[in-house]
Amino acid sequence: MLLILPLSASVITQIQVEGNQRITKETALFYFGVTVGEEYSDTVVEEGFRKLWATGFFDDIRITKEENPQGLNLTLHVKERLVLKEVIFSTKGIGKGDIEKRLEEKNLKLQAYSYFDPYKLKRAEHEIRALMTEKNYADSDVKSDVKVENNQVTLTLSVRKGAAVKIDKIRFAGNNAIPSFKLKWAMKVQRQNSFLFSIFSKDRYSKEKMEEALENIKEAYYNKGYLQAKIGEPKLEYVVKRDAFFKKRKMVQVTIPISEGSRYRIGDISVAGNKVLPSELIKAIFKVKKSNWYSLKKKKEGVTEIQKAYGDLGYFYCNIAPEENLDLQNKNVNLTLQVQENEKAYLRYLSFQGNNYTKDFVLRRELFLQEGEIFSTGLFEQSLRRMKQLGLVDLKEMPDVKPDEKDPSQVDLNVKVEELGRNMIQFSGGYSGYDGTFVMFSYSTVNFMGAGEQLSLSAQYGERSKNYSFGFTEPYVFNLPMTAGFTIFKRSTVYPYLFDRRGEGVDLTLAARLYRYWNGSLTYSFEKIDIRDVSDLFNSTDPYYYYYYQAGKRTYSSLTPNVYYSTVDSPLEPTTGTLYGFSVKYSGKILGGDVHLLKPRLEFTKYIKGFSRKHLNSQST
Repeated sequence: MLLILPLSASVITQIQVEGNQRITKETALFYFGVTVGEEYSDTVVEEGFRKLWATGFFDDIRITKEENPQGLNLTLHVKERLVLKEVIFSTKGIGKGDIEKRLEEKNLKLQAYSYFDPYKLKRAEHEIRALMTEKNYADSDVKSDVKVENNQVTLTLSVRKGAAVKIDKIRFAGNNAIPSFKLKWAMKVQRQNSFLFSIFSKDRYSKEKMEEALENIKEAYYNKGYLQAKIGEPKLEYVVKRDAFFKKRKMVQVTIPISEGSRYRIGDISVAGNKVLPSELIKAIFKVKKSNWYSLKKKKEGVTEIQKAYGDLGYFYCNIAPEENLDLQNKNVNLTLQVQENEKAYLRYLSFQGNNYTKDFVLRRELFLQEGEIFSTGLFEQSLRRMKQLGLVDLKEMPDVKPDEKDPSQVDLNVKVEELGRNMIQFSGGYSGYDGTFVMFSYSTVNFMGAGEQLSLSAQYGERSKNYSFGFTEPYVFNLPMTAGFTIFKRSTVYPYLFDRRGEGVDLTLAARLYRYWNGSLTYSFEKIDIRDVSDLFNSTDPYYYYYYQAGKRTYSSLTPNVYYSTVDSPLEPTTGTLYGFSVKYSGKILGGDVHLLKPRLEFTKYIKGFSRKHLNSQST
């Protein structure tokens, strides 16, 4: 309040400030702007009042005057605004960070040493309640406790979330083309209350998730050709019922209005802007055919396939923009595929990050794409799969593709990997029906010295079995995609009441990459075998038993060619890919042995990615 009485021209002899505690007299007078010694003026004092009020320091300002023989004394009566000394959040069931983020977004952040504004506090309480409602917590409680001491406020905000509102029923009104059960399934993120969906919390009503669910419903209609389908605002009806766990609680019944409209077919399909690939080829890759029912999903898949085709040729920046023109009379959608090919991209620099032990060249040599070549996205994807097949590293995240600022046709790739466990040490002991009591030690590594070599060593000593082996494999011989390795072994096994078998020998393997995922190998095995203490059970006149189980020494010499095709993404934790393999093992006199054997083998394995990196494995041999 400003109180100034009309006076004749007088000189201001004194200015006093009363009621201030934190704000000093000098500070108040500085913003007031009126000084002792100047001639009193209503206009000057009013201007000083406005400046002082604009500081926001005070809740109330009152100016009084008092005459004296020399002139006029002014007194500023002020009431300072309260300051937040401390803001305490007491929350239960909701994170403090969620509340602070919401208040900051609404410019209602409450923080220490700021001025206390009761109106701002009420708005903050309202926003917190709105946040709890959006998070689907019914009957949430928000209270504030204000304690004032020495013109300072200690504010305590207590937030207690209520029980989550679950969805009792989901109904649709106006749907004829798509049954209700399919629409419920298409919603994905919002489900009716049931035992299963309660476990995954998908039956909790959420405004944001419901909006996403409505978009999913619209997409389901677009995939069926209903391009004019409209999904209305859900109608909510709150009821008190028992949930899947027979607990009585507040629940909501949701009714979603739908206007389906007409169904559209694909009309004419044309291609524009293409120079590299002919229009007919692009249409064939697109796969969407004229007169088919329109499907948003198939359209997106077709566009992706076209971009892949261009990407395989190095057109990394190619953009496909489908233009749709609705023929309302004939209920057709005419499509024009606008192709912006842009220029080819070349791989300028390739780097790896995260391979602290594995040497760069071990990963680089597995890639089909080299620096300086056209950046083919297809080859690059195959290269990453080939790299993962080593079993040494896994992709930590998608590689960074950074175009050069001056020349976008040159791109740099940074592949971030995470090294897998390379060493396996095992020590065990126990008892089995075949081996009796035994102890066993083994050590193996798939990345010896960081160069991808494989080394294995094992020893088992038992009452009936004694097995020793040592193996080494070099993945690249003479810096070529050829693998060479050997395994030396010595085995001794006692089969109770049958026979004793002793053997020692070596396996030699030579393998090579034939083309991309095609590989071939040749394994030669040689073993000296000694059969002793044969049971009378095998002392039969049957030539088969006599040949294979008679006591004595034998020489086993075999050769096994193997050809296989593998796109399995990892030898340790496979999730996707297919393996075809064919091999024939032969042993006989031609190879210097006296054990005759012919063993063909055909193998098929397919990994189907499931939930959380688990997989389904279909295998035939």
